[in-house]
Amino acid sequence: MWITEPFRTVSFYFLVRRLRRFGEYSSEHWRRLRKREGIFHSIIVWDFECVREARGSEGMKELRDAMRFARDLHYMNILFAANRRNDSMISKWAESAHLTKYLTEIIVRKHKRLKDAYGIVKKYNADLAASFLISSRLAPDIGFGNFLGFHTVWLQGGREPDQPFNFETRPEIILQTANDFHDLLERFARTRVAAITTQKPRLPNDSQG
Repeated sequence: MWITEPFRTVSFYFLVRRLRRFGEYSSEHWRRLRKREGIFHSIIVWDFECVREARGSEGMKELRDAMRFARDLHYMNILFAANRRNDSMISKWAESAHLTKYLTEIIVRKHKRLKDAYGIVKKYNADLAASFLISSRLAPDIGFGNFLGFHTVWLQGGREPDQPFNFETRPEIILQTANDFHDLLERFARTRVAAITTQKPRLPNDSQG
């Protein structure tokens, strides 16, 4: 657990250095991965605590609607949880909440670590420019999302932040409910379609100036 600002900064520094040493987190790595794999996927990483805190039947309905809408837009919904004791508990809860059919995968770790979040990015070949990480907590989830390049969404729900905003944990987007995220996805999808349909075709000799 990060206790002080200097400790968090130092831990990030050593982890980044370690990842770069093995070529796992560098612009060259992403370039080679894109060239090799070809297709990147849009994903949404949902923090389990954020999902579990959906308030009442109406809040859970909004959550299911948002996940279903994301799935219909060909997003992969990933439920990311930390549980020290029983991995199956998370799956059973998701099934009882009727969320399983909207989820691509449920990932449970004893503790959430940056390398686990990066593992999701790598496994799904995530297109980070079109992917979201949603959490009700600034640390560690929003911090991980910012570091990796997700669009980070703090689902505030009327709560006070669990720690002060800083350059690592400041979310890109602050929303109140899952229904707000549904609306955001709809606007985002329209913007992307408009950008694609209005883009000028690239001619073979364009690259030559």
